[in-house]
Amino acid sequence: MMADQANTLRNLLGQPSRVLQPVIGTAGMPYASFLAAALLDEAHAEGGGGLLLDGGRDALVDAFHLKKRYELAHYLSGDVDMQSVLLSWADRRQLLPATRGLAQLGASQVMHRQRLAALLTHAVGACDDVYVALSHSQAALALSLCGDAPQWLWLVEPSRVSVTECYKAMSLTGRACGNIVHRVVVCDARNGAQADDVFAELQQATHRLFAKPLEYAGQYRGPSCARALRVRSRLEALI
Repeated sequence: MMADQANTLRNLLGQPSRVLQPVIGTAGMPYASFLAAALLDEAHAEGGGGLLLDGGRDALVDAFHLKKRYELAHYLSGDVDMQSVLLSWADRRQLLPATRGLAQLGASQVMHRQRLAALLTHAVGACDDVYVALSHSQAALALSLCGDAPQWLWLVEPSRVSVTECYKAMSLTGRACGNIVHRVVVCDARNGAQADDVFAELQQATHRLFAKPLEYAGQYRGPSCARALRVRSRLEALI
């Protein structure tokens, strides 16, 4: 049902029939951005590539030593062209800083969504991936942009603030998510037992929210996690 609604919305807004894959983490923490970038690195290793719309606070710009002058908001407002906002950290891997611009892509922002659709059409190949790094507080935006993604990745830290914000976001989106698979990655855990406890708490709190139970994807241990996540996705697609 959610996928039908998302496709209808995308058609009405002139968006391409492209799946935007969300990686959702705690506001102010860089893990969602770094994991999404690592997933694109893995996509390239498999012969693809893609683009990351990064709602983070320029952690990737700094880490990749990129020069940023503009971001998505400037492109959406018509101040600059798409080439002025697209950055590249490696072959066929593009970064679109979008800290402010993502907030301008709500369901009612038809013109802005059409401009984003034009950018994706020209900047991303047909077989490439598009990831969106978001914060828990942007769950409603994730629902309207990424409602037809087969899976969502949630990152959470073992702190009361992070767990609470993640739960709130899941509560907001859960009943509208249809058969989306929700995979949880725990960051900054002292050990496996603490990570297990964080997941168990979320699982217990949300067990009635989703059509499918939460899937535990383990601890975040840097870019190597992306390979395991993509391999698992391919296996599930084959099944």
